[in-house]
Amino acid sequence: MAILASLFIIGGYLYQWVSERSITHDIQVTKCQISKSICMVNLDGDKSIEFSITPRGIPTTQALSLSVLTHGLDADDISVSFEGIEIDHHLPPYLLNKIDDEKYIGKGFLSLCVLDTMHWLAHVRIQEGQNIWRISFPFETHKTN
Repeated sequence: MAILASLFIIGGYLYQWVSERSITHDIQVTKCQISKSICMVNLDGDKSIEFSITPRGIPTTQALSLSVLTHGLDADDISVSFEGIEIDHHLPPYLLNKIDDEKYIGKGFLSLCVLDTMHWLAHVRIQEGQNIWRISFPFETHKTN
């Protein structure tokens, strides 16, 4: 059982390493609070996205609805992953389902944390041909009693 768990952990880190090495555009969002509103980000040229996580406030005890609207993109796939800062949480990516040419939706979950306040990054990964964008949105969660 320990060998299987070790292989799973090593596989997760290998996937993350390969995934990060393939990123062609890395964008750090600083002027939008994804926990409070929809965030719009310009990628390059006439390409942009709108990203939303609900419920607002991003509670750790509920399933999260993830939504990406694309503008000027012909995305091959879109996923969202969450990275914990204070405690090294690298959760597996959640692949979003294509609803139409511009809308992708899915569900995601955060891991529960013992800290009163936890800082996170929500990474939206978009692949369009050879271009791979990683757009990172910082947010924090607060433990509820």
